Amino acid sequence: GSWDGTARIWDISTWTCLATLPGHENTVSVAGLPPKDETKRRRVATASAGVAQGNVIRGHSVRIWTLTPESNSVRCELAAQTSDDHAGPIRDICYDFDTDAIYTCSNDGTVKVRSVEDGTCLETLAFPTGEAPMLLSLGVVGSLA
Repeated sequence: GSWDGTARIWDISTWTCLATLPGHENTVSVAGLPPKDETKRRRVATASAGVAQGNVIRGHSVRIWTLTPESNSVRCELAAQTSDDHAGPIRDICYDFDTDAIYTCSNDGTVKVRSVEDGTCLETLAFPTGEAPMLLSLGVVGSLA
């Protein structure tokens, strides 16, 4: 992800940019997802911070992309998008293999558990006491049992 409203797909063996995922608002975070089927198609989820409109941030979105390798490039297709279900900018996104879910965090102090298929919110985790702090980053460590 980046601050320029794009996410890029790179071939790390050649350090070549294969594709740009356009249309994001402001800053972008990216999480790799497992393949949906037995094809070579891969998927990524992106989250954007939104755009200030007056004193309100709007347009913060989660997008699910399907990536299909082609010769010297990758075809990127937007498979799903959900917007404005956090009360503030989305700051980070990650994927957890144990739960097969996407997680996003926001300035609103919440973490949203999301469907890996379409990014819709399955559950909201709120800060337990007092005023919720801005959450700028998150990670999932899997089961500790």
